[in-house]
Amino acid sequence: DTHTTFQKMSNSMTTVSSSSSPIFPGYEAQPSDNGVQHSIQKLEIAAFDLSNCLKNLDTPILRNPTPKDGYTEQKDDNDNAEKNENNSIRIIPCQTEEETLNYRCSCTFQMIPQLDETESLSTTTNTDDIYPLQYAMRQSELGAVPIQSSSFGIATIRIQQTMISLLQFLNELTPEKKTYRHSKLRQHLTSISFTSSWDGTSSCLVTLNYSQPLFFSKDDIQEWKNVMEFVQSKCKIDTLTCRSKKQKIVVGKDPAVIYDTVQINFMTTRIEEGDTKNENQEIGIRTSLPHLLIRGKNNEKGDYNNNDKDTKILQKSINIQYNKPETAFQHPNGNAMLRALEWILSRCAMITSTTLHHQTNKTTTTTTTTTTTTTTLLEMYCGCGAHTVPIAKSGFFDKIIAIELDKRLVDSCKLNCSINHCLADDYDQKREDVDESNAIQNDYTNDTLVHVFQGDAGEWARKSLHANYRRQQQQQQQQQPPSPKTTNYYTLTPHAATEIHNFKYSGADLSLLYKYILSPLAQFLVDYATPITVAPNTITLFGFGWMMVSYCIIWYYCPNLNEALEGGSGAVPGWIFLFNCIAMLVYQTLDNMDGKQARRTGSSSPLGLLFDHGCDAANSIIGSANWIAAWGYTPSTDFLQCWVMIFFPMGIFYISTWEEFFTGSLILPIVNGPSEGLLFGASL
Repeated sequence: DTHTTFQKMSNSMTTVSSSSSPIFPGYEAQPSDNGVQHSIQKLEIAAFDLSNCLKNLDTPILRNPTPKDGYTEQKDDNDNAEKNENNSIRIIPCQTEEETLNYRCSCTFQMIPQLDETESLSTTTNTDDIYPLQYAMRQSELGAVPIQSSSFGIATIRIQQTMISLLQFLNELTPEKKTYRHSKLRQHLTSISFTSSWDGTSSCLVTLNYSQPLFFSKDDIQEWKNVMEFVQSKCKIDTLTCRSKKQKIVVGKDPAVIYDTVQINFMTTRIEEGDTKNENQEIGIRTSLPHLLIRGKNNEKGDYNNNDKDTKILQKSINIQYNKPETAFQHPNGNAMLRALEWILSRCAMITSTTLHHQTNKTTTTTTTTTTTTTTLLEMYCGCGAHTVPIAKSGFFDKIIAIELDKRLVDSCKLNCSINHCLADDYDQKREDVDESNAIQNDYTNDTLVHVFQGDAGEWARKSLHANYRRQQQQQQQQQPPSPKTTNYYTLTPHAATEIHNFKYSGADLSLLYKYILSPLAQFLVDYATPITVAPNTITLFGFGWMMVSYCIIWYYCPNLNEALEGGSGAVPGWIFLFNCIAMLVYQTLDNMDGKQARRTGSSSPLGLLFDHGCDAANSIIGSANWIAAWGYTPSTDFLQCWVMIFFPMGIFYISTWEEFFTGSLILPIVNGPSEGLLFGASL
């Protein structure tokens, strides 16, 4: 039992200062204060400030709450959500004193020597091996203030356990009691950071920060690791890191990752007839929408919106797995994070349900054929995916685009989405393997696929609004009847113009050369050498431009296509064929990159596919002409050879496209033209 172990450690730990009680420097509420009353007061002030900020908004949803000064007496009833009947700003304060403790899962403390009352840090030198260390926190104008305890009351149980055992370890004396046993860890130690899981009982990461270099040779590194491994074992730390400027030593789990589990229970709430108590509550918990209960692992707290008249029926339960890197931001309060996540999911349920209801009414009141509108969520600054994954697993939206600036957070968000089977990149990759198609459907059923990109969220929002405006304009144009004067100029029937928006590309390249060389090379160039602002069609056009330039050069030197075999002073220079070889390889690489860039930016479209394959079709003619010039064939005398070089690649291209038209998928065999064919052509 972690609580029993913690009590035993607390009893066995010598008090840092027996004459003083623990304090929280920089905190308004101290351990001796009433945490519940302080929680109510802070929330009421925040609600009042929020209302003042929204005064100028012309909306009936938010109204001004009544400001209350000082502490508010606790209500006698069990209504956990304090709410004014005349407004919809609800406050959810702590209900028991236990809720105000053991919640913070991220803490950093300065390490200072425990001096006598007559001494100070400014007048004392070389304190590393003289005085015991103690935890301290910075307070404005006072500097580092000791917390006067070996633990931190509001930290999670796991962090408090580690704080006690680690401080015991640092202050342990030799048998002679003349020096400290582990002086290496004490020297130049400035601060210690603790990070635990949201549930506060499982993972714990510790980082020791130093003001001086840790090592100067490999022998020093091994010596550090021996001491750190001993500390990690004794204090039961998952990952222990010692860090100084441009130096870091890690023992334990590397990379340092926090593992967490969050359970989402979807409940349907049925309110008895004639009950008007919930009339003013927010839309997300009304009868017509799913009621969401979120609990962290080993968290047995009940629903804070409990109502005796409501009958709640469990619809489904989802477990979310998190791998959070030490460097990634995570909410320091697990309970607050779960409350915020519940509110977010309730809002998502309300938005999508309202949109679906609006679309249903619109469809039933009109006789014209309308397309199915997809609901896409743009998450700005997704972090490591703490909110992204639950929203995706809930299945409220058809598509989620998650944006983040930091490359490390982008990778972390992709990892969490992949672990929970909602990453679009994994789905697209597995779709290329035809044999696993059935298993893919089972893994990704009812989940929203997440597309994670690195970039500026504001720019993405601007582009999304612009794209939405253009989409609305196109829908309005489609609903208008065509003018009789322009009917004969349609290149697509009205039905085809509607269905083209629902087109989904399906295909796979079974070439081993593509799978192991060409595709990884193109993905690397897209991820690390291609700006996210570059349009996929630009890449396609740039690759086609290389072939056009190559063709123009060969046409200039070989207007009759047979000049390559002629000798003399007018011989064709060999560099033009070398340039043609390079141009063909560049074209092949860029042709593989444009589709990956389209998936990276979320801009895949039927128009892009048409443009890509149109350039491929034109290039089959240009490439054939270049090959004829390289061989020196004369079209008038070498008719058969020229005919094969022109119509053979064209025929293969046509048959593949013809097959796609009837099967719905473009499956390239293990040896095909875009991969091995272009490589062979470049060698010619």
